[in-house]
Amino acid sequence: MAVPTASHVQESTIVNGSHWTVWGLIRSMKFEWCGEVVSATSDSEALTVGTVMTYTYADGTTQSVQIVELSDLLRFVTYQMVASTPAVSYTSALFKIQVYEVTVPVGAEAQSYVEWTTDYSNDADAAVIVDSRFKKHEAFKALAAALTVKGGN
Repeated sequence: MAVPTASHVQESTIVNGSHWTVWGLIRSMKFEWCGEVVSATSDSEALTVGTVMTYTYADGTTQSVQIVELSDLLRFVTYQMVASTPAVSYTSALFKIQVYEVTVPVGAEAQSYVEWTTDYSNDADAAVIVDSRFKKHEAFKALAAALTVKGGN
């Protein structure tokens, strides 16, 4: 058995679209642009600190997360997992998604830098970390595709 260690996953991408357009897709926390999310429900009408979002994924997994930080000024949301069916193999996970403006975009189209981090408890193993990286990569591809359809500017 591997020795548990604190685990931090940080992934990022650059997408075509203004930082406000990208933030608009992220801020709802519904992940409508992400094909793996079948449904997203909220325990409140407005997304605020303390709101609990519950997601059902394509594989049947259901997870609930609670918003712990939200900034429209700095365009970030931080949330923690509070429940999962089936249960996950680690004690806790804290996620943050932040959108930055690319001030010198390549070409004429606006671009945004998106960073998604997760801090797992020290009982998360290597498989959890690899899976987290893979899922973030897939989500970034889906976000870029949604922006292409939406028209990112």
